[in-house]
Amino acid sequence: MNIHDSLDPRLCPQYRDFPGRYPRLAAEGAAELREAEGFEPLIIAMPEAPNATLAAGASYEARVGFLPGSYILGFSGSSGNVLGFEVRIEDLRDNARLWNRAIFYRNITGLVPALGIQAPVFYLPKPRLILEPGVLSVRLRNLNTAAANVVQFVLFGVQPCQP
Repeated sequence: MNIHDSLDPRLCPQYRDFPGRYPRLAAEGAAELREAEGFEPLIIAMPEAPNATLAAGASYEARVGFLPGSYILGFSGSSGNVLGFEVRIEDLRDNARLWNRAIFYRNITGLVPALGIQAPVFYLPKPRLILEPGVLSVRLRNLNTAAANVVQFVLFGVQPCQP
């Protein structure tokens, strides 16, 4: 089995194929990177366990380092509260945001409660290349202004193998 198969959603028991639909097309689009020699899987979860509980309306920000030449393939996440959290990701190379505004976590985590899928990976339509210096700013904000929320956000990608 190819080491990068761990990033292929079609091999997960929860994966459902809908012909002509986004999940299948995104999975196929990322196949070249998953199967490319010289790359290894990269999975980064945040916040760390001691910081996973965000106070009411609070934010968490992290600087995430990547090897130049890495690719972000997708995201996953979870929220302990139905109000959830929002995500902002900015590439510090040129201060470019991945999206022009904050995104509600369910819109980028592939959450499909009606299908019984808990936290599948949402694959980007096109993998995002990370260039030097290889640093992203990731900001999570608890949307519940009355109660704390336990959140997790995960970046999935591939990075060049280190010698």
